[in-house]
Parts: sequence; structure tokens; C-alpha cells
Amino acid sequence: MSSIVFDINEFRLKYPIFDTISDDVVLRAFDSAEMFISNNTSCYLTESRLKYVLYLMTAHILQIGIDNASNGGGNAGIVSSTSIDKISVSFEARINKTAFQYFLNKTIYGEEILALFSLWSAGGYYIGGSNATLGFKR
Repeated sequence: MSSIVFDINEFRLKYPIFDTISDDVVLRAFDSAEMFISNNTSCYLTESRLKYVLYLMTAHILQIGIDNASNGGGNAGIVSSTSIDKISVSFEARINKTAFQYFLNKTIYGEEILALFSLWSAGGYYIGGSNATLGFKR
């Protein structure tokens, strides 16, 4: 197992939207990203994939910080409808199985992480029997 070293210049090239954020804040966001996603390679998370998702998680954390700062600390979600008389705002109800999915669905970067993890993970596999019955529980 190996781990990646965060390259702030490479991150800024991939995500120029965060150019105005100080290096210290970006580095703290990467440290936080490592708390959510282990910085160790595996058979599914090769070095290039690991770097990609850790950079995505760093961008996700930075974007949540920007969103929270721009609307007074609240991040309710995606607005699905509004009205003016008697003021009404409705938010999109996303289907989340876990709190982690809810957290990741708050930005496009987190949504990409969810999509990638669903592609890279697989369901169970039953071993035994003939080739014709592989994958079927007896």
C-alpha cells in the first residue's frame, strides 16, 4: 500500500475555482478529506484513482465552506420551487441511504465521488457449483 502526497499546484490547476483560497485553508481541507477517504491505495483505489477522489473530496469540503459562508452558515439543499407572496421555499428531497451520502450530495464534487464509488464497488459473489450456476445462491 502506498499513499499520495498532496500537490497544491496540481490541485489548483484541476480546480481553478479555488485559486482565491489560501494554501493553508486548502491544505486543511485535504487533511479533512483524508478523514473521510483513507490515503492508502488498494486493488480498487489505484494511486491515480486515489489522488482523483481525494482531490474531489478536498474540493467538496472547500465548496461546502464557500456555500456556508455565502448564505450565513446554512446549507439547506437544492431549491426546487419558490413563491413570493407569504414567502415559501421548497427544497429537493434527495434519496440518501446514509448520512455520508447526504453529505456527499451537497456538491457536484461529492456527487461525482458517489458515482465513482458505485462504479468501482460490486455486490456479493457466490462461489461454488458449476460455471452455469455461478452468481446464484442455492
